[in-house]
Amino acid sequence: MSIIKTRKLIVKRTYLLVEKEEIEFACSQSEKEIKEYMLKYFEDEYEEMNKKKEEEILQKQKSCNPDSDEENSQPKTEEESDEKEADNPPEENLKEHTINNDKDPVIKKLYRQIAQKTHPDKTTSQEEAILFNVAATCYRTGDVGGLLQIAERLDIKIPNLPDKVIKKLENKVNQLEKEIISNKETIGWLWYSCDLEEEKIELLKKMLFNQGYK
Repeated sequence: MSIIKTRKLIVKRTYLLVEKEEIEFACSQSEKEIKEYMLKYFEDEYEEMNKKKEEEILQKQKSCNPDSDEENSQPKTEEESDEKEADNPPEENLKEHTINNDKDPVIKKLYRQIAQKTHPDKTTSQEEAILFNVAATCYRTGDVGGLLQIAERLDIKIPNLPDKVIKKLENKVNQLEKEIISNKETIGWLWYSCDLEEEKIELLKKMLFNQGYK
């Protein structure tokens, strides 16, 4: 039963990834036309919005780089820097270390099976060599769904996954669904869904109203 559930989650994840890609592409295509309409119908508001954005960026840069006091402004020696890094290892390294040491044995075995089929030393297929790199990234980042999808593509039998791994896969699928719902509420997607010019102008009016423009 768990294998059937796993396969359904793989299919659902694949579908959602394609849908997300479609939405992101549509939104990127909408950006240029939105700008053209803003300049044509709401030029003053557009200029004011850009000015506010620039001010927010400058303010953010200032808050991220406050003036340091005289003590902190003194250059540190290489030895002092090394000691600080040893005492406080980068968060990214800690995260990667945690990921690399938190692999379920079933996932480790699946990854080895994929590597045996796709390692550049074991295949002459460029496509499989690319899959090897993708699988390595999936394994390193804990992308169980990505590994399972590659396994199916290579006709590797999907194993019985522990409940905690299935739960992790479900959480990733749920996260994708939330991202898609959120993306469909953006001005870019709503714009892409408009067919008539009047609909697009009304959409911009609503956007401006929500941002405090009358």
